[in-house]
Amino acid sequence: ETGDFIYASIDTTKQIVKQAAFENVLSSLFLKIAAQNSLTGDLIALTTPQLNAFTAYFVNFEIPGLPVSIISIDGNVLNFQATATYLATYDLPTLQTNLSTSLQEFKAAFPFNGDFYTGQLMDYIKTNVPGMVDFYVYNTTIDTIPFGGSVTLAAGYFNYISTILTNITYTAVNA
Repeated sequence: ETGDFIYASIDTTKQIVKQAAFENVLSSLFLKIAAQNSLTGDLIALTTPQLNAFTAYFVNFEIPGLPVSIISIDGNVLNFQATATYLATYDLPTLQTNLSTSLQEFKAAFPFNGDFYTGQLMDYIKTNVPGMVDFYVYNTTIDTIPFGGSVTLAAGYFNYISTILTNITYTAVNA
């Protein structure tokens, strides 16, 4: 556009999209996008002004005849109950802190627009929380709708219900 042999400088203060993924559904193209909450690090939907600005920007990259629908919605809310079986020699408050940290790390590492598998969460916790013997998840819901072992996330990402840590029962066992 400028005739220069260099790219224009990118204004990082205007970069609002943290994650994005294309989907082809019945020959229609969709682009799911999310921003990031600067305080919590959680993914969030773009605000209406942000979505409008991104849509106006993205139209420059559309291929004629291949319209793309842009989607940015609130994250799906994951809720579950769990039983955490841990070695009695471990300090419970420390174990609970490590579990909370691991839940956040799992969410942060979750692939945008991936399918959620309960087994992956259980395996992640058992592997990454010292002293954890077993972590069994049950009564799983996404946006209050029960599901079995896996679910496709409409938003492309999830956030835990705010009370998730109170849904965990702890059982100490001897080695």
